[in-house]
Amino acid sequence: MSRPKPNRHAPAEVDEYLAAQADGFRETLEDLREIVRRVAPDCTERVSYKIPIFRLKKDFVAMSAAKKHIGFHTMSKAIPVVMKDELKAAGVWISGTTFHIKPGAELPVALIEKALRARLEAAQERKAADRLAGYQARHDLVTRLPNRAVLDDRLDAAIAEARRSGHRPAVMFLDLDGFKAVND
Repeated sequence: MSRPKPNRHAPAEVDEYLAAQADGFRETLEDLREIVRRVAPDCTERVSYKIPIFRLKKDFVAMSAAKKHIGFHTMSKAIPVVMKDELKAAGVWISGTTFHIKPGAELPVALIEKALRARLEAAQERKAADRLAGYQARHDLVTRLPNRAVLDDRLDAAIAEARRSGHRPAVMFLDLDGFKAVND
């Protein structure tokens, strides 16, 4: 299979990118696209750096056509390392975060799905860690009560609402003697 001469025009859409690929390459890329859509249906597609990128708020995975292979870019250093033996046994060459697949060859569907699930799991873990960090930044870790940052936000909101409605806000300060000993 020979690839067409490179087109300096960057495709605007994934379909345009796929249509520009030679037979064998196009079919393999379309199969990859369907696997990504099936495993990660919430992904959005776009073309970035002249290749199709799948996103879940951030870049998730990508695919590309080179002279002699298809690249499936996991965008994770850990996945190819963990899956190295399985990929080698399936005839998939890896470099960095990329699986290199021969066009027209049978796709290692189970391995691609495994890589996608690992990426989904990592994204969910990152999202949970971000939520926890946000909570911890706004709450006391011992009492789990809102901290000064929350007070500042709520006070600003109350003042803004009072200005809109013509009311006057009130703030009550409560000093608890001996609370430090209980808190510590």
